[in-house]
Amino acid sequence: MKLRHAAIGIGACVPALAMANAAMGLGLEQWALTYWFAYVFAMVILEAWFIGRRIGLPAKESAFASIAANCVTGVFCGAGGLFAPGLHSAFVGSPPNPNPFMNAVALLAGFAIPSALVEGFIWTGFAKGKSSGRIIGNSVIAHIIGIPVALAILLIPSHPYIGLEGFTRAKRRWVIRDSASRTTSEIQEKGRIPDLKGNALPDIISNNPDWPDSWAALYEPDFQRFDSGEMRRVPLQWNTSLSGKQIGEKNYNWQWLLRSTRSTYQYGLE
Repeated sequence: MKLRHAAIGIGACVPALAMANAAMGLGLEQWALTYWFAYVFAMVILEAWFIGRRIGLPAKESAFASIAANCVTGVFCGAGGLFAPGLHSAFVGSPPNPNPFMNAVALLAGFAIPSALVEGFIWTGFAKGKSSGRIIGNSVIAHIIGIPVALAILLIPSHPYIGLEGFTRAKRRWVIRDSASRTTSEIQEKGRIPDLKGNALPDIISNNPDWPDSWAALYEPDFQRFDSGEMRRVPLQWNTSLSGKQIGEKNYNWQWLLRSTRSTYQYGLE
């Protein structure tokens, strides 16, 4: 079977096919849709060529089988989008400080085998008379090979983990709110903001016992391709001009206490 024959058969159907499988990409909320589109295109061709050649299926039938199999998994992934909140977590590392690269590997590997089994059964319908065990086995091998292929494509941008960055940012803000809420009560009791130059509030946040790796909340998520955790590239900015300031109804209005240098995010005290 020739690879170009499979590509010709798949090419006309790729837009709709990629949109179906994009449901998985959006469900995982990890990568940009453009790169997920390219990954789906590559995997459909890879599976058509590899599985079809290994089981002796003609090029045309292999192309249709690969398209059908990926459409089915695309539908399942689309339905799985209802459970997307369950995927909004760090599978490797802690929520405030995930391991981006290994998290991506875990996600791709975790979805590879179930997809391989489902698609293997679809392939058996196109390869009548062939051993179903052999077909499913080749589907599993193709999907395992697809993991490094996926990484090679999805990690093309310098900051590929757009979904994980958003999830991590939200978790870190919860850490800040939880830590600052305790500090706020102390400030109100004493009527004075702690010495920010001495990192009083940052220390409170970074030592929050309810959040592992809470120190990471002092930085904006900025994950590059092979990062294994927080690299401390973008620290939050603290308003040291409030250090030691008296607060009260007459002499204190809302002011920002910390803010991001990359967005409009600010946290303040009233």
